[in-house]
Amino acid sequence: MEIKTIQQWYDSAGIANIYMIKGKAMQESGRFPEAISNYHKSYNIQRKFSRKNMLDMSDLYRHFSMTMYKIEQYDSALYYIQKCIETAIGNETQISGFANPTYERLVKVPQLYYELAHKGSTLAKLAEKENALGHLKLAVECFQLSDRLMDIYLNLQESETSKLLFAQTNYHIYESALNTLHKLYNLTGSDKEMEVAFMLADKSKARILRQAVEDAWVQAKRNIPDSLLSEERAIKFKITWLESRLASLTNEDESDKEVR
Repeated sequence: MEIKTIQQWYDSAGIANIYMIKGKAMQESGRFPEAISNYHKSYNIQRKFSRKNMLDMSDLYRHFSMTMYKIEQYDSALYYIQKCIETAIGNETQISGFANPTYERLVKVPQLYYELAHKGSTLAKLAEKENALGHLKLAVECFQLSDRLMDIYLNLQESETSKLLFAQTNYHIYESALNTLHKLYNLTGSDKEMEVAFMLADKSKARILRQAVEDAWVQAKRNIPDSLLSEERAIKFKITWLESRLASLTNEDESDKEVR
């Protein structure tokens, strides 16, 4: 009986994954109603085995949120990204309202930096319609948590190229954070928002600068002719650009300037 249940789970997981892939394809081509339909089909299968595939459920909620953001259904986008985050950290009971999990819970899943940034951007959009102060304050908290998780995630990258690519491809998160802080400052006039803005601006620049300095230091110790170093830098730059372009093409909706 147990073997039959396991086989059913594997079969169902495969079908649910197909629906999710179809949904992502529809989403990337701008066919949002069809994307949502496929996500719902995937969800209806996955929820029967939700305790066995929490990461898949979290991923599905994220795609729901991204699609809702695209069609400007920001309330739904916020609901689904909250479900995504809670599911990813294994939260059994829903957090009160749309409050963020504690950093101590999030630190175990540092890749959630992206989802938190998307939540921040969604809240910033909602602030344009209602409860501007409350939404913007929570959005800033999301970006600050995202920044702390990025520190962890960046340190997990092994190669210089991957670290540089990470810094470059996530620079837009800081742009969204600074834009949100500016809106909040216009409402409060508080120096606190400006202090956070300066801190985030410095960190975003420092990440890229640090990688450049480390690269220069390593090259100097290798005692290689400048001509070869220049050629190597040119090749690395091209590789980084191509990797960034590939990531953009394969995950276009998740790499918008306005994080979702």
